[in-house]
Amino acid sequence: MIEDESRVDALRDAGFDIKSPLPEAYEDVIEGLSDEELKALIDVKLRLDEAQKRTGPDAGPYREYFLPF
Repeated sequence: MIEDESRVDALRDAGFDIKSPLPEAYEDVIEGLSDEELKALIDVKLRLDEAQKRTGPDAGPYREYFLPF
């Protein structure tokens, strides 16, 4: 993550669909994430994205099964 970049922006850059405006209470949670927590969220999403590429067309996107975050 770029030091001056917000954590919300870092998640958006990683492909998270975060609506604007984000309620302040939710933004506070995201901005309060540690570096390790932010990295873990991004890592899980990237791994799910990769897994989705390996599934057959009948499986559909992982977001049809659960909203991970």
